[in-house]
Amino acid sequence: IGQGFMLTTPIQVNLMTSYMASGKIYKPHVVSKIENLPNNAAAIEISPKILSEDLASAENFTVVRNGMRQACEQGGTAFPFFNAPYKVGCKTGTAEKALGNPHAWFSAFAPFENPQITITVIIEDGGEGSAVAAPVAREILDWMFQNKKF
Repeated sequence: IGQGFMLTTPIQVNLMTSYMASGKIYKPHVVSKIENLPNNAAAIEISPKILSEDLASAENFTVVRNGMRQACEQGGTAFPFFNAPYKVGCKTGTAEKALGNPHAWFSAFAPFENPQITITVIIEDGGEGSAVAAPVAREILDWMFQNKKF
C-alpha cells in the first residue's frame, strides 16, 4: 500500500488527516489570526472555509478513525506516542524509492476526541516514518499541549 508512482504532497496528506479529524476538508491556511497590527487596528480573524464534507459513510469513517487512534497506542506503529499524555489519531509512512533511504512520513491529529490541530512531517531520505518523522511530530505536539490552550 502506498508504494509505486503515487505522488502526494505533504499538504495533501495533511488535508486527508484533517478530514479524518473532523469529517470535513478545509481550505488550508497558515494562520488563523493576525494580531498586533499598526495603529491599534483590530485583529484579523481568518475563518475556516469548508471545501467538502461527508465523503465516506459513517461506518467506514469510524473504522479508519479508530485505526488511526490504535496506530498511536501500544501495539501500533507510532511508538513515540505510546506514552503521550494525550491521545492522537495518526498514520506512519515509509515511502520506498528505487535508490537510497525511503522517505519518512508521519501525519496526525490531536487531541483525538476534540481535534484542534493536524500535523504532517516528511523527512526526505530519512528512513522509517515511525522512527524518524513521528518523533519530530511528537516534539511539536508536546510543545503545543504545554504552551497552547486546547
